[in-house]
Amino acid sequence: MPAVHWIKLGKGQVGPYSGAFRKPRDWNDDGSLKESPRDRRGQLVRERVPAIGHEGSDIRHMTPLRGVKRFSDYLRDDGHTVPIAMTNAAAHVPDEDTSYQRDRVAKGKYFGWIEWPNRCPCALAAVDELRPEVLLARCNKGPAVTDAEKAAESAEAAAWKGVAKVPGPNWWGKPCQPGTFGGQHGPCIHIIAERTERRRIRADETAARELKAKTPEVIASEKQTEALQGLAEKQAKLSEALAANATKGDKR
Repeated sequence: MPAVHWIKLGKGQVGPYSGAFRKPRDWNDDGSLKESPRDRRGQLVRERVPAIGHEGSDIRHMTPLRGVKRFSDYLRDDGHTVPIAMTNAAAHVPDEDTSYQRDRVAKGKYFGWIEWPNRCPCALAAVDELRPEVLLARCNKGPAVTDAEKAAESAEAAAWKGVAKVPGPNWWGKPCQPGTFGGQHGPCIHIIAERTERRRIRADETAARELKAKTPEVIASEKQTEALQGLAEKQAKLSEALAANATKGDKR
């Protein structure tokens, strides 16, 4: 009979277990490491990740399971970078059935998921680990052909200089060399360009869908709100001007 594996609860946690956390690591659009990501309120955030089982005979001193790859970070087709579970249970032990992981990898290959930040999309397409048609950034679709594309290739390389490593001249469609990206090196220029393009396309799709869903009443309400905001701003400026004039009169 296999040993019982526990899921370790967080300190001071109340209620059912809702997942494990880690200190987030993220990169800016220019490829630089984002220090201490914060939420909209300016507070430091913790990133939720799939829980992993713990083992040991003393519940007060449990250790995480070793030899199990619980999740991998992927850039999905929607532009989000998220941890994807590689096992279907937190208590998965080494040498158990790996069909779930194979299923996740196959799904990722079909939809164009790219392991973040350790893989180069151009390199994956070159060895047929990724279908070229799922790549959206122009720099990942092959060498620059037209004069306009060549100019864009040079301009992008100049913009990234000193931030991300460009794999030499004619880098569009050129796989990055192993050891120059991933881990502490951060993502390569190709995968960041892919993330940027995927996010842009998804944002455009969302904006178009929201615009299509707007009714004449909603549009009229938004216009009224904008008009009221404009009026409020004018009144505030007028009040400031009157107060300033009054102060000048007192000084005289």
